[in-house]
Amino acid sequence: MRIKWFSLVRILGMSMVLLYHFLPSVFGGGFFGVDIFLVFSGFLTTAIFLDEFGKTDAIDLVGFYRRRLYRILPPVLLMIGVVLPLTLLIRSDFRAGIGSQIAAAIGFITNYFEIAQGGSYENQFVPHLFVHTWTLGIEVQLYLLWGALTWGLSRVAKSKEQFRAYLFGLSSLFFLVMFGRFIWSSFNADNLSAIYYATGKHGFTFFIGAILATLSGIGQTTAAFKQLSQKLDTKKVFGGILLALLVLGILTLVLTFENLWTYWIGFILASLAAVALILAFRVLHEKTPNIAEPGVLIFLANISYGVYLFHWPFFIIFSEMTNKGVAIGLTLLLSVAFASLSFYILEPLVMGRAVKFAGVELDLTSAKKPLAIVAGVFALFALGLSLFSPRIGALEKDLMIQGLEQADTKMAQTRQIVDGRIASDYGVYEGTLVIGDSVALRASDGLTDAIDGVVVEGEVSRTLEGAYAFLQESIKNRTLPRDVVIAAGTNTIANYEEVLDNIIKAVPQGHRLILVTPYDGRVAGNPASLANLTRDYELKLAEKYDWVTVADWYKVAINSPQIWHFTDYVHFGNDSDSIREGQEIYAKTVTDALAKASKSSVRLTTKSE
Repeated sequence: MRIKWFSLVRILGMSMVLLYHFLPSVFGGGFFGVDIFLVFSGFLTTAIFLDEFGKTDAIDLVGFYRRRLYRILPPVLLMIGVVLPLTLLIRSDFRAGIGSQIAAAIGFITNYFEIAQGGSYENQFVPHLFVHTWTLGIEVQLYLLWGALTWGLSRVAKSKEQFRAYLFGLSSLFFLVMFGRFIWSSFNADNLSAIYYATGKHGFTFFIGAILATLSGIGQTTAAFKQLSQKLDTKKVFGGILLALLVLGILTLVLTFENLWTYWIGFILASLAAVALILAFRVLHEKTPNIAEPGVLIFLANISYGVYLFHWPFFIIFSEMTNKGVAIGLTLLLSVAFASLSFYILEPLVMGRAVKFAGVELDLTSAKKPLAIVAGVFALFALGLSLFSPRIGALEKDLMIQGLEQADTKMAQTRQIVDGRIASDYGVYEGTLVIGDSVALRASDGLTDAIDGVVVEGEVSRTLEGAYAFLQESIKNRTLPRDVVIAAGTNTIANYEEVLDNIIKAVPQGHRLILVTPYDGRVAGNPASLANLTRDYELKLAEKYDWVTVADWYKVAINSPQIWHFTDYVHFGNDSDSIREGQEIYAKTVTDALAKASKSSVRLTTKSE
């Protein structure tokens, strides 16, 4: 049974995700659109099971799995087949490990693949082209689980009322357990993405939809729904819709992925808003028997899944090749085209149905063999690209080499600090230690050339917490020179203020602290991003303590566009010349700060200041 106006739920979810990916600095909470999809999926799946049991006293589990497979997999395969040749037009970094990404996408385990990789949902320096299929991972995994459990309950239920009660109880239990785990994990999470990707935590949104289905239904509605529908007039229904949209709008504009309030209240509010919309549109269906749903809404809803699949890799690829405005335009145009091809031609062919487009039935029986040949060619191409693509990208390779070079010199330099420098009045050895992340590691050659005897301790993915731990170890081993440079804010953490305060407390007497502000060009225009908030707090600390100086890499980087062409906008340089220029600019930023710090006092006391 097709319900009018449900198309708007799909279109809303798709639009929020598109806005989030295209304009993250404005629509920082657009990822809530995914939760609209998950709530709606849980609702539809459970309601369809209830209707089926109500008619036949049984659940066709194999039929359910077959329908889901035919609907989900063909567009994924088409998306992969179209995207792979385009990767030859951009940096090889995007093809690194592409075979594993393809396998995870086809196997519907991208969510756990990303958890295993330690990936961040927002802060991947080289975004995975198929990372967005994590949502399919959660959805398919829940289909398998919920379908099997529902089938089992259908075998023991003695009536449709009992079956509905069983589903209500079980879906409520799953919701409570998963939501509890989701909230609990957020309090101690090192990587919020691991919570976001986990089916056993984020899956609570699916079961909110399932609970709604047991309370209302679609075809066979409940008495409670019928009473509600009679009680609500059209004006109240539209009022509920506007209120739900207002809630989603506020969440989209105010919250961000890195904000803990997103996890504590954001996801549950977005899910409840989705529930309100689904319920309101179901009632509106009853209230508008003589109004047809506009064809454009049906079309956009039909292709929403395909647009979701195609838009992300297209946007990443085109963003590498041209400016953002053109990339968005090309992404929308081609996503709609290929999503339409998938829904109206490919999927009916796969399912053995008649192919209809724009009201015209097309006879494509003779096209099946050529299409199979084309599919085979693409499969071979994908296999070849997977086998011969680099295991690691050029950026990762460069950082690895720089890390090895750093290790070769670090022992000797540390020895110099301990044995060879002039002791100050506090027994502190002159010298400079840079505790940094992969950006500092990339700049290590420039730093060692510019600063006599500097020790650069850079590490890929190091956070401020990691820098604090290394600082403590250096203090314990008595290898801490007078000037300590902390350059580790790019890999953001939610508790940046607490960690920076701990660093301030830990620095002993006789030392100076230089804080290098983080720069992430992908969120440079968003003052609410954690990278920019970290910078703001570092500037405040420099104003508060006379022995703390800021090396404002953010300010310098944003005014040096020439070093960011064809990069990830975090690690400067895409060839030897631009890398060297970036190293020199970074080193000058640090040396200028050191020169400024040399005119200031060292820390005189570790008591409260």
